[in-house]
Amino acid sequence: MNVSELKEGYKAFQAREARDSMYKTATFLVKTFWGTTNYPLII
Repeated sequence: MNVSELKEGYKAFQAREARDSMYKTATFLVKTFWGTTNYPLII
């Protein structure tokens, strides 16, 4: 893989993935645990 192939792949990834990984993780956590008490206690 050369630099131009890497840049091309990166641009394709950005076009497909509109949100970053932190947003996706936060969204998952809110959808999974919001309003429930069925989660492990974190101290």
